[in-house]
Formats: sequence, C-alpha cells, structure tokens
Amino acid sequence: MLVEASVPGRVNLFGNPLDIYGGLVMSSSVGLRAKVSARLADELVFVVGPVEFIVRDPNGLLYQSDRFDFLRALVRSMDGVPNCRIEAITDIPIRSGLAGSAAYMVAASACLLNLMGRAASRDDILKAAHRAEVDFLGNFCGWNDFYACALGGAHEFFYREPIDGHPTVRSLALADDEASFAIALTGNRHVSGSVNSNLWARWREGDPVVRGEYGKLMELGPSARRAFDHRDWSAFGKLMLENFMCQRRLAAANEIEHQLVHAAMDHGAFGAKLSGAGYCGSIVVLARNGDHEGIHRALEPLGVQRYLKVEPTEGLAITR
Repeated sequence: MLVEASVPGRVNLFGNPLDIYGGLVMSSSVGLRAKVSARLADELVFVVGPVEFIVRDPNGLLYQSDRFDFLRALVRSMDGVPNCRIEAITDIPIRSGLAGSAAYMVAASACLLNLMGRAASRDDILKAAHRAEVDFLGNFCGWNDFYACALGGAHEFFYREPIDGHPTVRSLALADDEASFAIALTGNRHVSGSVNSNLWARWREGDPVVRGEYGKLMELGPSARRAFDHRDWSAFGKLMLENFMCQRRLAAANEIEHQLVHAAMDHGAFGAKLSGAGYCGSIVVLARNGDHEGIHRALEPLGVQRYLKVEPTEGLAITR
C-alpha cells in the first residue's frame, strides 16, 4: 500500500501570533508544497530530499538536529507505526516563516494514519501533527499553521482563547484586483518555537508589556477584517504595519526585517509585516500590482533572494 499527501505552505496576512494568545488571524496558502509518501517496507526508513536514514534501533528515533527530526518526532508520537519507507520533499524554504515544518507534519501525519488504517479525518490529522510538533519535536506554536496549511485557500481564523485548537473559520476572497500580496524571502532561517516560547512564558507570568501589546493587536482584528472586505488597502496596510511594529516592540522581529518592511513602504507598499514568527528575514508585502516590481528591486540590496506573489492553492491532498 502506498499513501501520498501534499500540503501547501502559508503566509499570515494579519494577526499572528494571536493563534497562541486568542484573537483573529488572517492567512493564505501559497503555491509551494511539501510532499510525503509512505509504504510498508522491511525496515523503518526515512528519506528527506536526496538523503536516506535507516532507523536500526530506538536510538535512531532520538532528536539529532538534522533533516529527519520531524519524522522521528512523528513516529515517537504515534503508537504502532509499522516498518515503512517514508519519503519527503518540499519546495517550501525551510525555517523561512512559511510554515514549512507544519506542512511537513500535516502531510506525514496524513500518510502514517492512513497507512496504519486509522481514522484519518482532518481533525485527526491536525491533532497528530500538532502533538508531534509541540510535544515531541519541542517546537512551541499555536494551531494556525496547521489549519492554514491543511485547508489551503485563504481564511480568517478566530481563536477564542489561548492555544484554542478549534477556531472559528471563515473564507477570505483574495481577489486579484488593483492590489495583491507578495512574499519577500532573504533565505535566512529561524526556529519559530524559540521566538514564540519566551513571549508565551512572559504572557503567562502576566508581563504587562506582552499582555498590553497583544491586547491592542486583538482589538485591531475587526478593523482588519472590515478593511479587507471593503478592499480598503490603505487601511489594511496600516494595520499590517502595526502588526509588525507590535512584534518589533517585543523584540520578535530583527533589524533586517525592520529594514525590509520600511524599504517596501518607502517604495509604494500599502503595508508589510512578518510572514511568520520573525527572525527569518521574510515579510509579506501588500502593494498595487504595478508597484511590486519596483519594491522587489528595492529589497534586493537588503538580501531578498526571492519575491513571490501570494496565490492561494489547494490544501491537504491525499492519494492512496
């Protein structure tokens, strides 16, 4: 039996990281995908890209700080994984703020659950992926990456409380009219859990600065949705910038990202913000369609290697 799954990456248009604290997050899938396949075999084998790893004993499933760790974590998190060959490839830049880790986890969870003949509803897959990521890989995060990747398209997620695993979901229409979103990538890498965990600890301890900043961001959610629905891109762009400055004031955005955001604004963008948790040198830019080329040129001297239009795409796809 062969099971194959593919999942897109995502970009956050507004509201991150309120999936951790409660509030509204607006996200879109992107035209980059992680693909995983699994089939029964004589031994447990991981293949990621061109590299293969054979799990010969329990020590082979321990964290080793390499490309196979997400599969090790997933197998440890599940009972009864049979010997199988799991192959994974991705065109989502790893640790780039585009939820590459979550996309890998969702695709691999879908494959293993189906291979083992277990119930594999979307909720089952999301729970398995989130548990492996947080509890076994040790990458602290909320639920938004997993939902956004699995659903595909573009959506508003409303989280009623901290670490809410069942947000209210509404579709967004990313009409390609006079303005559009694009992602600027420098190629820098981060581990999102390391960015999120310190702020989460401060929030839980009642830190007035963290609670104040995220409280203000929560209050901006309805305004962001109204601006988006009315195609008031000037207003939405200002809210994107405020989202970025919130993270910047909390030291969750670095100087490179600060320069990228303001260079984009100086060259005609309505707004710009972090695409993910921060410290990876990637931002999302909202601008008139005719201004993106000039913004791209302006960002290249700051290290931007790729500039990609945000195009919502199909979510989790499984074939057996």
